Amino acid sequence: TAIVDYYNRRLMFRGVTEDSTLQQLHDLSLNDIHIILPVIEEEMQLCSFKWNPTWLKTCTKGKIIDNGTTLKSNDNYKPVLANVSFTSGRHSWAVKGTAWRHARTGIATLDVKKNNGIGDKDTVRVFTGGSASSYAKAIPISKLKNDSIVVLTLDMDDDSFSIEVDGVRLPEHTFRGGIAGKKWYPVAACNDNSASISIES
Repeated sequence: TAIVDYYNRRLMFRGVTEDSTLQQLHDLSLNDIHIILPVIEEEMQLCSFKWNPTWLKTCTKGKIIDNGTTLKSNDNYKPVLANVSFTSGRHSWAVKGTAWRHARTGIATLDVKKNNGIGDKDTVRVFTGGSASSYAKAIPISKLKNDSIVVLTLDMDDDSFSIEVDGVRLPEHTFRGGIAGKKWYPVAACNDNSASISIES
């Protein structure tokens, strides 16, 4: 049988190697395949996870580098969304930030405010190393340091969005409510030339 494991904050399944994938998939039961397929689909989606350059039309001072995985911007926290979205299930991804005091990352809906700031309470949930503005649904995280890596977990079934900083879970900084039933995109926004958000996985 296939064993589905949550390893290194990513969904993977054990027992199916590159050399024997076809044979072992042939030997799996239908039940095993139903378990594995969503795992494979999520892995494929996360492998293609990049910042969407279309958003640079409004974030005009931003630039996307490193094959689409890093956003650098000094444009008043104008949002840049990723090219993937989620409407159900549980999903985790990792990002690394520089100058977190001037950087924000999290999730946003497609109708997020584009012309100034990161958005309002209905369209965004973000974490930052700086202060939280009155109009944005942002949680300030004092543990964020330069080059801190965070793992973000969106759980549509639990109606929550949580954060782990440099391997430490911070359940007290979890967004709860108003998440289920919407289509969410990973989002990043910066407001300093030294600030960046890079996709790690």
